[in-house]
Amino acid sequence: MPHFRLDAFADLTLARLYEILKWRSKIFVVEQQSLYLDLDDRDQDAWHLSGLEQDRLVAYARWYAHGSAVHLGRVLVVPERRGGGLARALMNRALSELKQREIEIEAQTYLERFYASLGFVREGADYLLDGLPHLPMRRRPPPT
Repeated sequence: MPHFRLDAFADLTLARLYEILKWRSKIFVVEQQSLYLDLDDRDQDAWHLSGLEQDRLVAYARWYAHGSAVHLGRVLVVPERRGGGLARALMNRALSELKQREIEIEAQTYLERFYASLGFVREGADYLLDGLPHLPMRRRPPPT
């Protein structure tokens, strides 16, 4: 399993930021054949969670404040590391960082069961986002 590192935008090195943007482009634009502008002016206000093995990015997610909730997205695992529980480890780390926050996601529809297993609940109908089917999901903090 990788070690995880949480950074504010200002704390990312140029090399790490480049690696993050490279993998986001490879996966969300090229692999998924979705033409959209990944650089959405949210990164500067986001927290960036990187899963690293030998200082190489193998998993990633980001989140930022969105109203009374936190918007979690750009969740990725590099292709050669998929299928071994890394996505769940990444999400569990993110959830532990955000334990008392309400979290919203725009999940790709094929991942609904995965996110539901982490406590997310569907909150509306499917829709297209950047040409791909998505659905809104939300996870409320556990009662205190």
